[in-house]
Amino acid sequence: MENELLYGGVVVVRYMIAYPQFTSPTYFPFLDHMNQYYQAKAQRLADYCQTRFFSDAVANYEEAKANQFPFHAHDLQQNFVITMNMNCIVSLYLDTGTYTGGANGTTSRTSDNWDVINEWVFSLGELFPTDRFYESYVKELIIVEIEHQMKNGTSIYFADYKALVNEYFDPRNFYMTPLNLVVFFDEMTIAPHSSGIVTFELPFVEGPIRPKNC
Repeated sequence: MENELLYGGVVVVRYMIAYPQFTSPTYFPFLDHMNQYYQAKAQRLADYCQTRFFSDAVANYEEAKANQFPFHAHDLQQNFVITMNMNCIVSLYLDTGTYTGGANGTTSRTSDNWDVINEWVFSLGELFPTDRFYESYVKELIIVEIEHQMKNGTSIYFADYKALVNEYFDPRNFYMTPLNLVVFFDEMTIAPHSSGIVTFELPFVEGPIRPKNC
């Protein structure tokens, strides 16, 4: 889905919304459900662009015009990456970037992890079948990795990163690759804006982490 919205002959909003679609003769009924889910999600985002996002852009346009400031069209783009599609497991994330003027835009990420055979979205806890305290274990691994990166000078984090990891860790914010569990944090939660969305790859061969199997 993509469109340009005009106000007074001026483009004030641009949006492009990409979303995944799946096909397979084996799992067709549930894949059709998944496809409808992503279509509906994309349509809700398009509706937002045509209403609230558009009205905010018009207000900014009128303010810029009144003050003889340059106006930059508001922009929204959604893209997706399928990180794993093996047997009955589909793991992916969607990034939605918005720009409404100023020096920087913002990007938010959501993820979905599907068990196609059992027809559900599985949780992070299902990757830790022997550890009911898995959240503490994951956060400890992340803090160790942060300290390693800071020691090597490869990444920058806020000074109170330990408290921030505990505050902003969200067990819904993960996806899988064939080799790793990947946990992510939103922009400006544990690191500066320049770091973007921060990810941590936790190999399945370590500790109690187990890959999701059919």
